Amino acid sequence: MNNILDSIKDIQELNQHLNENLKETLKSEYVMKKLTNKDKNLVIEHFLGLDEISRYNRFCISFNEYSIRNYVEKIDYDKNGIFGLFDNDLNMIGLGECVIYEQKEGHVKEAEVAFSVKKELQGQGLGNRLMKRLVRFAKMNDIEKLQMYCLRSNQASVHLAKKYGLKISFDGTESSAEVSFNEREHFKEIVEEQVDNLIEQIIVSTRRNIKTMHETQNAFNSLLSNIIKIYFNPKTNVGKTKRLSKINQENKKTKFF
Repeated sequence: MNNILDSIKDIQELNQHLNENLKETLKSEYVMKKLTNKDKNLVIEHFLGLDEISRYNRFCISFNEYSIRNYVEKIDYDKNGIFGLFDNDLNMIGLGECVIYEQKEGHVKEAEVAFSVKKELQGQGLGNRLMKRLVRFAKMNDIEKLQMYCLRSNQASVHLAKKYGLKISFDGTESSAEVSFNEREHFKEIVEEQVDNLIEQIIVSTRRNIKTMHETQNAFNSLLSNIIKIYFNPKTNVGKTKRLSKINQENKKTKFF
């Protein structure tokens, strides 16, 4: 009887939590999305777009364009949790990474987490959102030990590491943490991750369609303006056939989506 009551309580708590997540995601200006290999160029653009200090904080060393492209090329998007944070115009403004290590015989399953946010948007809680998602992805994939490389001077990363249970023990730049969970928490992590992935895909798709619609409308307005300017301009001393020919040329230049 107690097991049944516990199960009912778990379902109620999970349902409440999922509803809260949905409300938070829908009202937020930013949406997160698990990235795939098709998003590789977005990841490269994000790293290259970081200012020098933010990039150094992310990698703990100087990373030039060649190093970044080489690093991104090796990412396994199917195995690892790579999450992009996007604004309303679908510009990627933050990136979170949970990279799972190859498990050695007799060793616990380990992973490394890292995140980066554009300088002008730092301090708004976006790193917290990314870190929360990375830790959940780690738990969902039975990770027992998380590693995070950060500089002592990077207080924001140190704070978030402590907030999510990473026991900071600096050895140079490295910090590590043991990640624990029970069976009930594991089920909850899996359901939340699957539901969030679905919601985020729908939101990103909707925003992409809205963006495309606006771009199409702008292209149409531009074409219409050219038609009016060419066809009805009394100062244009060309015949009607030539004017129509010029309109057709403008039409071919206009890109519709």
